[in-house]
Amino acid sequence: MSAKESNEAIESQPVTKPAGAGYIRLIILLLASLFLISVLIEVFLAGMASLVNATHWKDHTTFVHFFEMLPVGIFVLSFVAKIGGAVRWLSLTLVGFIGLQYITVNLVDTIPMLAAMHPVFAIVLFWLSIVMVKKSFVVWRHGLHHHRT
Repeated sequence: MSAKESNEAIESQPVTKPAGAGYIRLIILLLASLFLISVLIEVFLAGMASLVNATHWKDHTTFVHFFEMLPVGIFVLSFVAKIGGAVRWLSLTLVGFIGLQYITVNLVDTIPMLAAMHPVFAIVLFWLSIVMVKKSFVVWRHGLHHHRT
């Protein structure tokens, strides 16, 4: 058997799904959806603080702690469910942008021009969250292991 035939034989074999993978994929979808909703709430709280009453800044700075670890959970669960590709790496990207949010907000006194990126990164977080929900839905619905689109 040639190397090409051997590779084709391996690729034609079905991939074994881990037990409960469908449930884990559903949990990933739910976590991604919860993160998206949380980002919207966080933006709303910033709007309340900016436009209604500055006392809402405390709500804005506190609320993030309730959802900031969701992408880490998605990342870990992607290994359990053997999901690679977009879902796994988007979760890490979300973690990175949350980190950028902490960095930029703390630059207000030293580098205000860079601190002004804070709301821009919030928009990016929102957009990436939408993409994450869509990718998670496809992976859950179709049971894909290494969804790359």
